[in-house]
Amino acid sequence: MEVRPLPAFYCCYLLRSTVHHASLYVGSTPNPLRRLGQHNGHSKGGATRTSRSTLRPWEMTCIVSGFPSQVAALQFEWAWQNAHLTRHIPSDERLSQRTTITKISKSGRVRKRPGRPRSSMGGILSNLHLLLRVNTFSRWPLELRFFCEDVHATWLKWAEQAEEKLREGMVVKLNLDAQGSLRSSMETQNERSDSGQISTATQTAGGIQGVKVDYRHLIPYLEKSTKLLESAKGITCGSCRGSISEAARKMALVCPKEACKGVFHLSCLADHFLQSSGSEDLVPIESNCPRCKEVLLWKDLVQELTIRTRDPKTLAKLLKKPKEKKAMEPRKAAAKRRKSKTKATLLLTGTEDDDTKMDDLEDGGRPRLVARSAADGLVTDEDVSSGASELDEDRCNDSDDDSDKEDEDENENASLVLSPRTKALLGFPSAPTKIPPSNLPIVIDDSE
Repeated sequence: MEVRPLPAFYCCYLLRSTVHHASLYVGSTPNPLRRLGQHNGHSKGGATRTSRSTLRPWEMTCIVSGFPSQVAALQFEWAWQNAHLTRHIPSDERLSQRTTITKISKSGRVRKRPGRPRSSMGGILSNLHLLLRVNTFSRWPLELRFFCEDVHATWLKWAEQAEEKLREGMVVKLNLDAQGSLRSSMETQNERSDSGQISTATQTAGGIQGVKVDYRHLIPYLEKSTKLLESAKGITCGSCRGSISEAARKMALVCPKEACKGVFHLSCLADHFLQSSGSEDLVPIESNCPRCKEVLLWKDLVQELTIRTRDPKTLAKLLKKPKEKKAMEPRKAAAKRRKSKTKATLLLTGTEDDDTKMDDLEDGGRPRLVARSAADGLVTDEDVSSGASELDEDRCNDSDDDSDKEDEDENENASLVLSPRTKALLGFPSAPTKIPPSNLPIVIDDSE
């Protein structure tokens, strides 16, 4: 069985139809912004229940994130959708009761199956509050974010009426986009309610668009830990003050704070977290770093550890630095210019409207024959003549009198067709106008 690192992001979400607010949908995804586009028909995918055009567009009202794996998120999703059936909630504490649907077929056969109670925004949020405080999910490092102010107000109203409160330290955020409105920051910034949950309201990051769904935010942390564990010699544990051997460095934890160089045994830091919080559970949640005294989340430490030890390909990809473009040597640059010069495109122009700065018409109104290439831009008439002679070496060979005569016959028939744009600039007739090669005088026949 392949052991994978902790996912970068996975969440359960609650959708609401902007057309009919009573239509709700609960799902899970590793990318909420992409999933919302699928539900609204902007890309392929989405659920059948959200495919009706009469209910679109949908809006994402809230998400629950921080799951240790995709399986954990799917378990929470099913429990949230079926709060009347899930075994995570005791039967005497359920807010939604099971119903039975009876159907009678044409033959008279009676069939009974469990029915799902009718959902409402208040009922779904009350079941969410119940799931977040049961033993199965209360120890997970879950975080609740709201993107609609009215839904957040409904949540606060129910949280005040509930007899049991959420676990102390569980984060509940109101994160609106740039067009949303927020309560006063004095009322919501780092405000801890009586229930023990931390309620914050932020407008930075732009709602769903600001959700980090990849590992890129961990790159500085991974660079620090990799460099510290590979380069340092004689590392000691910041908790027990014992030496960390070469073999134990692979499972060592590093403080994510930039100024702190604390390295710890996995078991030592876990014991420190549990002792400082006074908890008897096996998995810690958060505590202070023994060295820098900053607050650390256990999920961040373990996520970095699992990437470093379980997924070397992802680690190498994150730590890979972009290649720097090397300056081309002078000889290679000159050779490239000569090669592009021989392949120069001959064009006839008499204006300065183009991006390249062309000279005016020569004396007598006769246009100049110039060449332009990607490397040189503009070259002289002599360069053009040499370039054309290199391209037509067989035609311009003056080795003897016989070949000269043959070349003259060929030159009479040889021609270059002007582009439509050049003809329009010079006012030529619509019929194709031909000019002789560059080694012969330019004669323009307007008799047509």
